Amino acid sequence: MIHSLHGTITAKNEKYVVIETAAGIGFKASIAIKTHNELPAIGESVKVFCSTAVTREGIDLYAFPSKKELD
Repeated sequence: MIHSLHGTITAKNEKYVVIETAAGIGFKASIAIKTHNELPAIGESVKVFCSTAVTREGIDLYAFPSKKELD
């Protein structure tokens, strides 16, 4: 399970954010509109906390701006 991500926002919209880590791996995570409004702009550094959901359809990653919102 991925607990958190730290890196640079390379893309974002009202449904998801893409965060590229220092290792060069980009993670796409679903977000709520509230989270979208709290995230910095594309090109800025960010740390988010994550929840991972594994289903028959695939693996989904959800990002939250704080550990409190994750819990």
